[in-house]
This record gives sequence, C-alpha cells and structure tokens, in this order.
Amino acid sequence: MFSKKYEFGKGMMEGVLLVTGALVCSSAIAATPDFSQVGFATLGGGTTGGAGGKIVEVSNFAEFKQYAEDLETPYVIIVNGEINTGIKTYIDSDGAVAESGTETTYGEIVLVGNNKTIVGKGSNGFLNRVGLNIQKKHNIIIRNIKFTMSHVPISKTDENKVVAFRNGAEVILNDPDCISIQADSGNVDKANQASYNIWIDHCEFYNAYTDNKDRYDGLLDAKNNIYNTTVSWNYFHDHHKGSLIGNGNSDAYRHEITFHHNYYKDIDARTPMMRYNNSHLYNNYLE
Repeated sequence: MFSKKYEFGKGMMEGVLLVTGALVCSSAIAATPDFSQVGFATLGGGTTGGAGGKIVEVSNFAEFKQYAEDLETPYVIIVNGEINTGIKTYIDSDGAVAESGTETTYGEIVLVGNNKTIVGKGSNGFLNRVGLNIQKKHNIIIRNIKFTMSHVPISKTDENKVVAFRNGAEVILNDPDCISIQADSGNVDKANQASYNIWIDHCEFYNAYTDNKDRYDGLLDAKNNIYNTTVSWNYFHDHHKGSLIGNGNSDAYRHEITFHHNYYKDIDARTPMMRYNNSHLYNNYLE
C-alpha cells in the first residue's frame, strides 16, 4: 500500500497521509515530501535558529552545554555522536541511585538559549539521558536528534526528578522530559512571559519500557505561554506519556503549536494531550 519510507534517526515513518479520515498512498499526492518549515513556527518573522552564527561541532557534554546554554549568541550546533554526562552510577529497579544494579550515567538538563540550531550529524546525533529545557526562550531549531531518558537516575519528590552529579555531589533537577518547553520561572507573572518561535523536526523520542507509567515524564511537553511552534516529522515510540500541552486545568495560557507528520508508535497516552489549545494537528500517524 505504501510506496515510500522516510528515515530519520533510527526510526521509520511510512509515507501515509490522512485525508478526510482515509488512508491515501503518498505517491498519489506528491512524489517528494515537503520538509520545509510550515505552520505556527513561520509566524512572527519565522524561526531561523542559529542561522548566520558560528557553526560548531560537538562530541561531548561539556562542549554541547557550553554552546547550547549561551544566552543569546547565534550558534549552529552539530551533534556528532552520543552525548551523555560520562559519569557512571547504578540504579535500582525504581530508578534510584544504588550501590549496584543497572549501570547507567547520571542525567542532566541543558537550558537552551535563544538563537540556537541543534542538529544531528547524519544519524549520529544522540542525547542520552540529557534533556533539553526551553524556559522563556525563542528562535530555537532542533532537528535530526535522537533522545532518550532511559535509565536516568531519579529522585522521588512530589514527582520523579532527574538526578545529576555536579561539583562532586548529587543534585536534584527537573522532570525527566526529553524536551520541556515552558515559561514559568522567577517572580514574573506567567501571563507576561513566553517561549516562542521553536521548530522541532525529524527527531526521535523514546524511553525504556517499564510497567511504572510515572518512571519517566513526557517525551515532549509544553506549558504556559508557548506559541509560534511547529513539531514535525518526528518519531515518538515505546513510552507511556507522549506529549502534554498545558500544565493542568489552570494553564489557560496561549498554546499555539502545529503538529504534523509525526509518527506515534506504542505510546499509551498523550499523542498529544492538549488543554486550552489553538493548535494544528494534521497528517499524524498513530500505531
């Protein structure tokens, strides 16, 4: 039935279009898919990321953090290979740090700055137990990266939180999301802060299977004022909770996101789950 497959990361997405509830072979519509930026991310002047800035290639966590967390400088960050913290530890069956058990590495969360493009080199770009947090930031492009928080150490507070190791000690960070987009820091009224002009494209998101649906959080979550954002041609698989847009019934802020041509495989819920949204969803394939 399907004439083409489009490969991104290590995932495969069938060439399927959903047209008025029917499945139509993509070759009958267009011979070549349009991978250009469309939807909400094109508004407000468009989303250009680090275009015009220095191109840097990174292959370890320190280099990646240095460029990705720069607050304003435009960078095109090429991720070549697996990025993890390199700090080994063990976790028990609940994910807590232990003397023995499953060998893993401590997790981390990188606070992405404005005007950044983060792109994988070929099929090598892999952020392993390194989540991205976009907090009150804008003009960010993330493409061709594989993400997982599989076996990340966690600490149970009100919810599971990532455990990192910094300056010789364990540190409790935020939720174990692969990507979290939000606008709720500091003492500023949430209505007067936002994250916007973000494009997440051709990435792969997954976690190790577990019977505990709360072991990990979302693969890609967004809360508070999030707009001018497009999520396209991504592969979400093998996880309980995919994407949550809107942080509870009190989050009646601006949520304007385009989801198109995403492939959801073996995701139990949230494909995506949306509250108070004015969003586009089209040509997404759920299996």
